[in-house]
Amino acid sequence: MIHDLNFAQQGPEYFTILGIDPGSTTMGVSAMHVDFATLQIHGAELLTLHALKPTGGRQINQWMLDTHSERSMRLRELAWMLGQQLMYQRPVFVACEAPFFNPRNPDAYQVLVETMKVIENTVYAWNPWRPLYRIETTVAKKAVAPKDPAGILALKAIKDSKEKVRFCVERHPEVAKWVNYAIHDEHNVDALIVAYAQLTRIRANDFSITF
Repeated sequence: MIHDLNFAQQGPEYFTILGIDPGSTTMGVSAMHVDFATLQIHGAELLTLHALKPTGGRQINQWMLDTHSERSMRLRELAWMLGQQLMYQRPVFVACEAPFFNPRNPDAYQVLVETMKVIENTVYAWNPWRPLYRIETTVAKKAVAPKDPAGILALKAIKDSKEKVRFCVERHPEVAKWVNYAIHDEHNVDALIVAYAQLTRIRANDFSITF
């Protein structure tokens, strides 16, 4: 775990958007707290959920290992940890990056779809009245992309996709102050970007839900 979510449960001045970067082994989670009146970011915390071993390395019954695959056990553990964060943070909005097909790694798509279903079920088990908002990868990246000509030109010169994201985050006027790359990683930073993309939709009065 990179960094625990230390904020208290939401109070009267702000509501919480929980952003999720899905993964079957490592899952990024961010809690973005937004002022009710101004829709400005009140605070943000980031963490990464790890399940590198079946059930995160905790002791379990041997029959479960004999019955379930290692990936299934990892997803069960991630679902449990995500459920704990949902109960603690009590977000008004839960947003997750939508799975996308990468022709360079086609086998990964099935895993992402399976992970998304686990996330859907976890959110539903926590609160059936809270929908899961799906944010396309391109939409999330566009939300933090530079708008000034110099920034756009500099971004085009960067080839590595991870470096592109870092460039955008570190230059963003709202997001940059909540990210510290010394303690945060690409998973929870991506989760924060997803939460911010959801915030931009709220500011635009866009509450549509895609499936």
